[in-house]
Amino acid sequence: MKKQFAFILFVLLTVVLTSCKTTVPTRPEATVVVRPAAPGSNYVWVDGEWRPRNRTYIYNQGYWSAPRGSRTYRTGTWNQNKRGWYWKRGRWQ
Repeated sequence: MKKQFAFILFVLLTVVLTSCKTTVPTRPEATVVVRPAAPGSNYVWVDGEWRPRNRTYIYNQGYWSAPRGSRTYRTGTWNQNKRGWYWKRGRWQ
């Protein structure tokens, strides 16, 4: 019974959280990014991210990061649905 309840709760939370994405009618313009020099030869550049704020998006600059084992960084992307554009965050994979 507890497993069924946990599964139903997981499904409901997934539906609620994915339907609450901040969408905008038009995609923000691309930003010009100037990368500073890397602090070391093995560092990885993590592209900037768009963060939702007050029904719009603001841009946060990218940064250099120490590598995370054998994982690589996948850049975030703009996606479109019937309500508008939304940002899918980048992630390590």
